[in-house]
Amino acid sequence: MLNTDLKVYKAKANGRMDGLAPVTSGVLQNVFPHVTSGQRAAGYFDYYKTFWKIADDADGTLLDPEIYTDAPTGSLTDYVLMFIMGQRDRVEDLVGYATGTDSQRKYGSAYLKADVAAIGAATCVVTVKNAAMATGADSIIAVGDIMKITSKATADALVGNEETFEVASFVVAGLDITITRVGTFQYAYAADLVPTPVSPRVSSLIKPGDLAASVTVPVKTSAAGTIDFTTSPLVLDNIGTVDEDWTLTFTDATHFTLSGDSLGVLGTGLVSADYLPNNTDFTKPYFTLALGVWGGVWAAGDTVTFTTHPAASGIGQKRVVPALSASLANNKTTQVLGGEAV
Repeated sequence: MLNTDLKVYKAKANGRMDGLAPVTSGVLQNVFPHVTSGQRAAGYFDYYKTFWKIADDADGTLLDPEIYTDAPTGSLTDYVLMFIMGQRDRVEDLVGYATGTDSQRKYGSAYLKADVAAIGAATCVVTVKNAAMATGADSIIAVGDIMKITSKATADALVGNEETFEVASFVVAGLDITITRVGTFQYAYAADLVPTPVSPRVSSLIKPGDLAASVTVPVKTSAAGTIDFTTSPLVLDNIGTVDEDWTLTFTDATHFTLSGDSLGVLGTGLVSADYLPNNTDFTKPYFTLALGVWGGVWAAGDTVTFTTHPAASGIGQKRVVPALSASLANNKTTQVLGGEAV
């Protein structure tokens, strides 16, 4: 698996991943659109849903992945947060969506305020941009969080110190948060008096669990037909598999049709041949159903249902622009997906 196999996609109106809407790294307004001067003056917020996906042809697993904001935005006042969303959740359905008062657990980034000068220290101090990020609904730190502290210029840089730690406790004083970690720091970190995007920073990590495509246990409605996903498991594809409820409906003893709850009828198959329905978004199969999966005697009207999930994690993003914010020209946020590939 290569870093080019890590992809980000936008969501469809139904909340599921849109294979035709990739997010291209480094492109202006690739997730968040332009904020007008009037919106800056009045105050503004918006929400978007993205999917962070592994898309390798070898259909590997990304172990212990972490998704995080690597550094605060470049402006003095606005901020961007991340939160976990289910495969079919829509941001429009969040309680508080219309007023920006949602209660989702947030993850974000802040600059180091004071040096972590001595190896073996157990605390660090960060400064957030807005009080809501410290104690409000948009708070980015909680006891038990896993956080990353780094002095690297970019997430993939070789120069600089970096480590992760668990939050044991924290104390808030205005915009400053003093974090006490479990254990002690292994490296020193020198804070900048005037932070820049490459200054030492601390980020709370989303840990979604190993990323791989998955399928539920099939449910059949048949008097004499059998299906065995254990001996002949459904083969999933990290590129082509999507989040969908599938129904196979037999038209006679050997033929069936495939339909998805959101995609509709996709085609027909035979029990005497492998079945590979094509995901035209990627020219890859949604899944492969091997001929050996079938047993017994099937009849017209019999059904098999199962649900597939992609090798992707749904991530909500919230941007807040406080009233009277200065220009956001050239403003950006950098976000990261990483893990160990197998």
